[in-house]
Amino acid sequence: MGVELFLLLQAVKERDIIGSQLVRRNDEMSLLVEKIKIFEMTMHKGELQYKERLEDIRILKLEIRNQRCKISIMEKHSQEVNDMRFGARIVRFCTYYPVLSCPQPSILLE
Repeated sequence: MGVELFLLLQAVKERDIIGSQLVRRNDEMSLLVEKIKIFEMTMHKGELQYKERLEDIRILKLEIRNQRCKISIMEKHSQEVNDMRFGARIVRFCTYYPVLSCPQPSILLE
């Protein structure tokens, strides 16, 4: 009976040790699961922000294209205005100095 009691007590002791290890590992697993959830939420937020930045970039590229188009139109308009000013100067010059030879009006339109 002494040997059986000794084996029984040893088995109970091992069971208690394994039980406490199981509880500890279960707690560790719960913490790891929480960390994984936090990482997944962080990744999801990061992906959303990344998509928002991509959309911002797309919109800004469209705005840049729009502004370049406006600049091009303004440059063309500016050249036309400069040409008109030059033509107006010639007309004024010919009006003030009619004796001098002035270019033909057809030349001004070219």
